Amino acid sequence: MTALVLVELLRLRWRRAVLLLVAAAFVIPAILLATTLWGTRPVSDAELRSAQEQAAAAAESPQLQLDIADCEADPEGWGVDASTTCEEMLVPQASWYAFRQPLDLDQERQEGSGLAVAALLTMLLVLVGTTFVGHDWNSGSMSNQLLFEPRRTRVWLAKAVAVLGGSLMVALLVLLAFWTGLVVASNVQGLTLRDGEVAAAYKQAVLAACLASLAATFAHALTMLFRSTVATLGVLFAFAVAGSIVLAALGFDGYERLLPHANFIAFVVGSYDYYVTHGAGIEAISRSHAAVYFAVVLALAVAASLASFRSRDVP
Repeated sequence: MTALVLVELLRLRWRRAVLLLVAAAFVIPAILLATTLWGTRPVSDAELRSAQEQAAAAAESPQLQLDIADCEADPEGWGVDASTTCEEMLVPQASWYAFRQPLDLDQERQEGSGLAVAALLTMLLVLVGTTFVGHDWNSGSMSNQLLFEPRRTRVWLAKAVAVLGGSLMVALLVLLAFWTGLVVASNVQGLTLRDGEVAAAYKQAVLAACLASLAATFAHALTMLFRSTVATLGVLFAFAVAGSIVLAALGFDGYERLLPHANFIAFVVGSYDYYVTHGAGIEAISRSHAAVYFAVVLALAVAASLASFRSRDVP
């Protein structure tokens, strides 16, 4: 079995389409990391001086003086309370022109670039899983492989282990490097990190890597079942998009618990809140619920795929 897995890993390594997808799995997160760091960089001295000049120019605007006079005549109408004055509220400050949201690891983890990288990586590794096995069916090499190893279950499992292990290694490298970049940037900028913030970021990296590698294995199972990359992608599209539209159209309370993206966010982030018309109004999908959801979907796909591969004729 070990020899079979090593052979499949070697074949996975040299498949050109897989190499392109793996390259994209490194390049796209690197671009997102650079974009995030650039967008949250500290305000420079030059930017601050420019902001001060803009604020000083705006403060001399005749229209501003008219607005201040109108405000002083009717403070309540302008929303001015006893704790401030019209000038304090209306006169531009340099911070208005030089403000930039600082880097926040929790925000990036829950709804920012961290979640985006996890989602993109999962989609790319799904393509790796289906492309790798789909080529064997499209080229007709599956029958040749079974001449050397007629025990079909071993062949199926060897391919699955290669996809799972290779995807897990790529996902861990990418996500750990991504979060390390954000943590290092936070320390370089002198930001104060909350207790558990770094641990939560790396926990998400590990969980997202596990989920992405299992998604690649799920794509492998579907491709071994349908014997076509195109058919697999069509089923995945129907499952993720068309299925979501149908569930939304049915409109029963709590349908979001069945949506793939909602369970993905719940597993990676920790929970996913959604609105219901009855009961408390807001309910949450927990990480444990999402884990069961994906485990059931994966188990059904694996069972159907193995049964089909063992019983159907191979052209």
